[in-house]
Parts: sequence; C-alpha cells; structure tokens
Amino acid sequence: MHHGTILRMAIETRTPMLVWGPPGCGKTATIHAIAAALGAHLESIIASIREPSDFGGLPVVGADKTVTLASPAWARRLIDTIKRYKILFLDEITTAPPAVQAALLRVILEGEVGDTSLPRDVAMLAAANPPEYAAGGWDLSPALANRFGHVPFDLEAGSWVTGMTAGFGAPDMDGDMSAWPLHLAAAHAEVASFIHHRPALLLQMPSEEAKQGKAWPSPRTWFMFATMRAAHKASPMASTEGLGQLCACFVGDAAAQEFYTWFSTMDLPDPEELLAHPSSWTKPNRPDIAFAALSAMTAAVMANPTPARWLAAWEVLFICADRDSMPDVAAVSAKALVAKPIAGTLIPQQAFKVFGPMLRAAGKME
Repeated sequence: MHHGTILRMAIETRTPMLVWGPPGCGKTATIHAIAAALGAHLESIIASIREPSDFGGLPVVGADKTVTLASPAWARRLIDTIKRYKILFLDEITTAPPAVQAALLRVILEGEVGDTSLPRDVAMLAAANPPEYAAGGWDLSPALANRFGHVPFDLEAGSWVTGMTAGFGAPDMDGDMSAWPLHLAAAHAEVASFIHHRPALLLQMPSEEAKQGKAWPSPRTWFMFATMRAAHKASPMASTEGLGQLCACFVGDAAAQEFYTWFSTMDLPDPEELLAHPSSWTKPNRPDIAFAALSAMTAAVMANPTPARWLAAWEVLFICADRDSMPDVAAVSAKALVAKPIAGTLIPQQAFKVFGPMLRAAGKME
C-alpha cells in the first residue's frame, strides 16, 4: 500500500502517523503536498528547535496569583481555523531531545497543549530520519513511539522522474474515504476476533531498545489499526493485498503477518445476509471463525440497530449455541446484545436458558 494512501487514511481518521525515511527522499514535501491537495490548515514544526514549553505550555502568572500554562501561537491557529482538515506536522522528530519528546506525549495522545485543548479533528503527522542519519539523533521513547503508526517512505524512481518532467504534486490518495465511520464497528470486530484467537499478541513490547522506538503491539496500536482498517474498508481502491502492510505500521511485522495469515484464511458470511436469513447459519470448522462471524454480525447490528435486526441476531446465537454445543463461542455477542437493548424489545426467554449463567456471572443479567 502506497504511503500516500496511508497518510490520507490517517488524516481522515485523525490517527497519528510517523513517516520514516532517509534525508532528502521527499517526506516533508509530500506531506505539504497532501495538505495542499486537501485544502488543509497545516502547522509545520521542527521539533528539534523547540523547547518543552512550546508543547507543554508556558507558565503565566495571572492577576489572582494563579499559574496557567499558556498555549503557543501554532496551537491557537489550529483552534481558530475553520478549515475542514487541520494538520499538526512535527518534522525531524528523532532530533528532538528526550525532554521535548516527553512534552509531546499529551499533545499526541490527548491533544492537550498546556492548559488548552486542540480540536478533536486535528490530525497528527510526523516525519523522521532513522537516528543513525539524524544529526544528534535519538531513538524515540517507547511511550512516544507507541502513540504513532509508523510508515516507511517509498521512494519510487519512476514517480520522481515523472515529477521532474511534469511537476511534483500530491501522491495518489485513493479518493473519498469519508464513509469510514460506517465501517468502524466491523473493523473493531475483526481485530477483536483476532486478539480473542491470539491473546498473547495484545501487548508485546520489544526487549531491544531500538525496536521500542518503532511499531509494536499494544492495546493502543491495535485500536489505531482497527480505526485505519475502517478507512481501508471505505476506500474505493481497497483490497486485502495491502492489509498486512497497513497492520505492520501499527503492530510490527511479526504480529501483522499473523493477523494477515489469520484474516486471509477466513471465509466469513456476509453479516447482512446472516441477519436477513438467520437460519442460513452453517457451523464453521473452527471456533475462531465462528467467533469472528458472530462478532461481525453483532457489530452490524450495533451500527444499524433495529428491533428486527436485534432479534435476528439472537436467533443466530441460539442456532450457534445449539449446533456447536459451545454457547461460550456466542456468549460474547450475547453480552453485547444485552448491553445494547433496543427500545420496545425484550430479551428472548431462550436467552435466559442458553446464556443465563454466563450473563449473570458477567453481571449482565439478573
């Protein structure tokens, strides 16, 4: 998957993304070109020449003797702009000293600059040279690295030659992805199903210090990948071919390879078809496939909750529990349906019989 597409997804979903590449390959120019193509308000900051107070806020003593942390001018401009896309771009981030990296933690994760909150729709992008290429460079701290997705910059000779002759511009960004929120529940179900299958991969911080400054699995990075997966589903050019590469940006190559292998062997029914015809449920050969199918169906109900769809989902769960003799496979979805009741509907009586003990143990049913 091209880095331009990944950056476009990151801007649309407001997922922090860090671009890696050697000096002079065009990282900064590409991000500026993408911002211009989107008509975005871009605040470009070279982190290495800033002080911690430029991100943590400058202490100011008020007339009442209280101290507030005033926000810098760049933050105020992001707050005041009325443009749809707002981008904070942190360039040369691996040349930022540890104190500045520490000040960036709340900015990246929570959008907090001093005592001021940035708008929630500000996209966070960064660019870096590997530390061995950076003047006075540092590895990113694990805490800061784990707040970003990490995408390598693909330098293509053909594209560069075309740019030299026809002019450089924004890379192909795969069109409109604004419908990504409609795919968020299904994307979360996919990732949750995989972690249910491989719980050991939920959190694996590398022991090597250099690798701690790149992509590795954590609850945060799996969540970010799920969000980007929703944008991937919404892309008009979406295909499964780049899914492993997209996943690796957030959880690293090893975990991404496991996810992609698992995903590519799945043959899941269409959730909408399953809700329309509950009796069509066919027992999968593997419990993890059953879990993923039920999770996707439940996510579809949550995305478009109606009484008919809610009750159809219960019917599928009853069939699954009866045919598989493993109600625990369907219990997670049952808990989700109980937690999100539909107005005017009642939990079917059969749910008390099939899932009652599990739901009572989880505090979901009295």
